[in-house]
Amino acid sequence: MSAADVAAFGRASLTRAYIPDAIDLSPKMPPPLEQEAGSCVAYATAYAVRGYYSALENRVEPGTVAYTPSAAYLHGRIRETDVPCKDAGATIAAAYSEMGHGLVNGVAVPNNAICQPSAETFKGPVDPSLGIISAEMVWHPSDGPVSQRTHDTIKQKLAQGHPVVATFRLFGMLGRTGERPTTLSDLREGEIYYGSLDPNSGFIDNHTVVIVGYDEHRKAYLIQNSWGEAWAGDGYGWIAYSALERDLVDASVMITSFKPPRPTPGVQMDRRITSTVSEIAGVRLAPCSHVYTTGEVDGSPRYGGFVASAEEMSEITANAARSGITTAQIAGIRIRPYPVCEALKTLDAPLQAHSRPTVRLLSGLEKVAVGDSLAFEVVSPDFPAFLYVAYLDNQGNVTNLAPRGGPLRQQVAPGTRLLYGDGREGRQSYEAALPTGDEAVIVIAAKSPIFQLEDLENGDGQFVMPGLATRNAPQIADDRFYLSLLRAGLNDNPDPDALAREVSAAVLHIAITSGS
Repeated sequence: MSAADVAAFGRASLTRAYIPDAIDLSPKMPPPLEQEAGSCVAYATAYAVRGYYSALENRVEPGTVAYTPSAAYLHGRIRETDVPCKDAGATIAAAYSEMGHGLVNGVAVPNNAICQPSAETFKGPVDPSLGIISAEMVWHPSDGPVSQRTHDTIKQKLAQGHPVVATFRLFGMLGRTGERPTTLSDLREGEIYYGSLDPNSGFIDNHTVVIVGYDEHRKAYLIQNSWGEAWAGDGYGWIAYSALERDLVDASVMITSFKPPRPTPGVQMDRRITSTVSEIAGVRLAPCSHVYTTGEVDGSPRYGGFVASAEEMSEITANAARSGITTAQIAGIRIRPYPVCEALKTLDAPLQAHSRPTVRLLSGLEKVAVGDSLAFEVVSPDFPAFLYVAYLDNQGNVTNLAPRGGPLRQQVAPGTRLLYGDGREGRQSYEAALPTGDEAVIVIAAKSPIFQLEDLENGDGQFVMPGLATRNAPQIADDRFYLSLLRAGLNDNPDPDALAREVSAAVLHIAITSGS
């Protein structure tokens, strides 16, 4: 992009506002497609980013063809004309200029029509609602080296719900260097690309992608590429902050008439999960169950997640062979009865947070016989956190094991180790008791207090149910009441322009057995 092109657009500003540790817009993006010819600019700008805004605005599934602009149409309007179409690229400036007039959707011009007459000579009307108002430059070489301010601006835009269009220099392949890929095309799921910082055979070409997230723990940006879902992790991959500093060509955001909602902080997508299922081996799953596919076993789906009862798992196992489903395909499904199943579903996103607390029985067991120790350990995440620890027994009772101990709850330091039930240093001893059944420890780590839970504590530090408690007879909260208030606390966001609550979690399932 030339200096004249840069002058035609505004400049993205950095404001004095909180920047979360991680953001991931990928669940709201259209599915990654595989580009044809040199159409990466059209895919990034029209299909991916403008399609992202359109799906949100119209409340449809990301990638819905009737609401997603055609990359083939835009490429036909902006590509270089002095070379054959299959070799032609395009510039970001040309894309934004054309998008200001409107676009057409993938029904009018399918994305696989790149370089075909239907795309190159399309004469139909454009849809102004798929266009843009303008664009803003986040970084250009005229700004000088990529700085911390550049990183902060990119992250702030992502935290505001705006994907960032970025062009990088690509370098030739020298294979892999140990466990690290040398080139972008060689990237595997979960790996981080370091660009020209790794051995390479020299510059090849520029390539445009969409930055859809970042993670301070990885020190990397999450990108959506246009090389199909077989590339890296379902079409998404990580680029190191240092690679962006070294290889970035330019970065920008587009301005539309739609203001996107702020995303929930954290890396949200578990890329192992490809789809949730409601039925398996002819068994309709219970509402509290959560089963999904996590890949393949010998060309057939592999299942993970949990079911809400042993009876449900037995029925699935019995029907599996008759349905052609192997034991290996369902080996990843666990049994998590109520209230554990609801806790896992309520805390689905916090349980996937990159930085989260841990909880484990000191015995290392999951099944505990009556009379055996229930001592367990909690370790807080690697950020200062307001910590909530609750024990849910199989009679429906909830015990608050981390009362605030004063008028205000205090944060615990990163990596704090807390022991419960071991009988040492003045701590109580916890033992498994009748009746047998399923119990759970729920640990919540939040960057701000969860007032729905704070308001439940009485003077003794336990959770009570308002309206049912009296001064002389407090009604201790049961698991149903606790889980409902927990869900409300996680979803509470009174200011739609504010960032969603940052929460991570851990759940320990304990099966109390007779031991016989």
